[in-house]
Amino acid sequence: MSPPAGALPYGSLFRYSTLHERGVIVMGCLAAAVTGAMTPVFALMFGRLINAFFAANLEAEVNKFALIILGVAGAALLSGKCYVTP
Repeated sequence: MSPPAGALPYGSLFRYSTLHERGVIVMGCLAAAVTGAMTPVFALMFGRLINAFFAANLEAEVNKFALIILGVAGAALLSGKCYVTP
């Protein structure tokens, strides 16, 4: 299937952009990918936190995974801030 007659290649969209603008676009795309990856990571860590409730040393395991989840949430906050705010 051929493109419509007036279609332009994607590279021409950035013809007049500056190096700074291209850098911001790349940074935003990378931050969006990191933020999107946080959801499955959070789900895995939450599952491990639930399994920690059945461990012999309950308090130590729960504290460990609670801190890991806190770190994942902090990373999601920072990466979300990067791709929402230029």
